[in-house]
Amino acid sequence: MTQKRKLLLTFDYELFLGKKSGCVAKSIINPTQNILQILDRYSAKAIFFVDASYLWRLGQVAENHRKASEDLKAIQQQINDLYLHGQYIFLHIHPHWIDAQYNEDTNQWDLGNDKRFSFGSLTNTEQRDIFSDSVNALKECIQDKTYSSEGFRAGGLFMQPFSAFEKYFTEYGIHSDFSVLPSFYSNSSSHNFDYRGISESNPFPFSKDLTNSDNDGLFVEYPLSVHKVTLLEKCANSLYYRLIMNFKDKKTWGDGISGGQRISSSYNNKIRSAETFSIELL
Repeated sequence: MTQKRKLLLTFDYELFLGKKSGCVAKSIINPTQNILQILDRYSAKAIFFVDASYLWRLGQVAENHRKASEDLKAIQQQINDLYLHGQYIFLHIHPHWIDAQYNEDTNQWDLGNDKRFSFGSLTNTEQRDIFSDSVNALKECIQDKTYSSEGFRAGGLFMQPFSAFEKYFTEYGIHSDFSVLPSFYSNSSSHNFDYRGISESNPFPFSKDLTNSDNDGLFVEYPLSVHKVTLLEKCANSLYYRLIMNFKDKKTWGDGISGGQRISSSYNNKIRSAETFSIELL
């Protein structure tokens, strides 16, 4: 008998986070619509972590720029549509949107400045403002006035120290976090985390420290799933990925430039070689 597995499928609803954000239609709207069609086909549900810090900045720019205003309306409509289709809409914040520069000519953004990439790099006032503004921007997308985000994912997975987030989780009714990458750590000077104390991907309750299980905890951590791969497998996967990218119909969605390579280069893990379970690596 084939054993059925329970999967928790998540997507980060965001633009590219490098020097060139990509346009909204090609980088967000169109690929998300394709995902939604597949989910509907199989009556499946997923979590969409919406980069609400982008929505907040887009709302500021939309007041004076027609194309930005059109982008905002398209995104708000799609997020509400996802919600109406029964998908989960949770909060996602990339603090360095504070420093993002809007290019009116291309209707795109430059997020090359990542000095404030992690929440912990902000002042207390900046933390309060961006969390509040992001929550409000996300709520404006959903017509159901009873909506509130019950889950959260930190930008870049930089969720430590949790004390910086705890008050906002309590204030806005967030009880689930999805930011821990088991066994990995980052020791960058501008942003860091240490999840080496976690080796499993099973959900667990926690209180003050999201790396320590606490049965009486008010919050629940849902770690990302990782799997071990050999060095040979990793090289083969990388080669295969580069080869299929040469075919037009296999190219990655979007037309932006990712800032992830520079950020992820600081990620390490105590396993000799490991990867996250992700759609693009299946």
